[in-house]
Amino acid sequence: MPATIDGDEPLSLWLLLRKITTLSLPTVLLQITSLLPFPLTTLHLGLHHPPLLPPYALSNLTGNIIGVMLIVGSLTSLDTLLPVYYKSKPEKMGLIILRSVVITMTIVLPSLLIILVSTKTSGPLHSILLSVNVEETLISNITIYLHYFSPSLIFILFSNVINKFLLAQDVAWLQVWVGGFTVMFHWGMLKVYVGEEGDDSVVGGDERVMERVGMLHFLTPTVEFSLRLFAILILRPHDPSTIRTPTLSDLFIPQKDVVSFTQQLVISLNGILSLSEWLYWEVLTFMISSLQDNIEISAQAVVYSLIPIFYMLPLGVAIGSGVVVGQKIGERREEEVRRCLRLTGGLGIACGISMSLFCSIFKTPLINTFTAQPEVIRTLEKIWPGVCIFIFVDQNFAVNGGILRALGLQSTMSKYILIMLYGFGVPLAYMVVIKIEKGIEGLWQMMFAPYIGLIVLIARKWIYVDITEVMDRLNKGEEGPEQNGDDRHGLLKHFNDNDSDDDKLELIEGGDVEMIDYK
Repeated sequence: MPATIDGDEPLSLWLLLRKITTLSLPTVLLQITSLLPFPLTTLHLGLHHPPLLPPYALSNLTGNIIGVMLIVGSLTSLDTLLPVYYKSKPEKMGLIILRSVVITMTIVLPSLLIILVSTKTSGPLHSILLSVNVEETLISNITIYLHYFSPSLIFILFSNVINKFLLAQDVAWLQVWVGGFTVMFHWGMLKVYVGEEGDDSVVGGDERVMERVGMLHFLTPTVEFSLRLFAILILRPHDPSTIRTPTLSDLFIPQKDVVSFTQQLVISLNGILSLSEWLYWEVLTFMISSLQDNIEISAQAVVYSLIPIFYMLPLGVAIGSGVVVGQKIGERREEEVRRCLRLTGGLGIACGISMSLFCSIFKTPLINTFTAQPEVIRTLEKIWPGVCIFIFVDQNFAVNGGILRALGLQSTMSKYILIMLYGFGVPLAYMVVIKIEKGIEGLWQMMFAPYIGLIVLIARKWIYVDITEVMDRLNKGEEGPEQNGDDRHGLLKHFNDNDSDDDKLELIEGGDVEMIDYK
């Protein structure tokens, strides 16, 4: 039976592909604009303040591990729950958001305190960085940056909440414009505020520049949050029925028609675990930094900035495909689900080939965009074949991982990541980089190996998965208008089809829910 969108109208593979890309385009652009400030700073420092590229790279990694990653992971509960409640009980969206903010703040607050109580020469952050063999001079600049950057975690949190609230209501393009303005603000401030090497406005040396970089990374999310808040309060593109302020007592009191606080906490924690591949990257970069070779750290910083940009294409394919697969699961059309999965797997291969070739063909301009240091350029040229191979593998990982999320198998994916990346990848990297002393060149010779094993496990899972069991699990065996696409996450279980007031909410068994993966 050919794939369809509505009713029994046939849908060709070309139309299915067009539907996936149409759904993906604004989300991909939004993710790119959210990501770009960090590569732009890497580019600016690499060209104008090369000595600051290593401390900035490690500052960015540290901020990700103890702040940004926790926020993004915890807020995946909103990715899962807000679209469901917008279709069923929009007046409950405020309660879901309030709970998510409380959970995320509780998780992030200890990290924020660790940063704020640390100094350049003492404190918990100083001890943590020393334990992974980071140089004292780097620790000083890292601490300076994080002291200015860390308060922005609050604005990052609330900016992401508004973003997810609007996306749940299909308000995407307005967000893209906000992101585009934020990127232009950041780029302009790099030129005007941070300044260039030899600029008379930069007084006080490297520490002063790091202060300005940290302050800029505080200002950028603040501007983004302000614009999104303006959109909510003035432009009001959302459904007014979704704005209903809950009471604090609603936070913990179980309600029969809404997911419990404990269940939402589980979703948030699973969301953080689902981003463990992001943490794997941070571990490898700190492994390179332990060699205390600033040239290799700078080269790793350039690659670390490029890989996520290439990742946006397969991420968009995964998001678009997840929507279509979810609709077909809700309609209980097994053959069409399989057809979409096969198409998505093919798109992953196409993305990998195209991006890997692009990276190989445009090697010189890509490298020269981020650095002018001859030693860093030579190091990047040595590792570039490994980078191109990894991009092919990484693109396929992104798409195959998206397939598992569309099937509600996040727990399975997390287990595979723990086995292949942490059980196999980290020990292999440690042996190659530290024990055999091959450094960054050895790292990028082996980088693709654990990912190939990971892709094989993921692909085997979705190729042989029992689609009927998946549909039963996500739809909870229920049939009716509620299951015709609107409840594709399988969170709503209707015990009484004739009395919607008695509807109850359950998490699917095992805590498997759909989440978007941000790298």
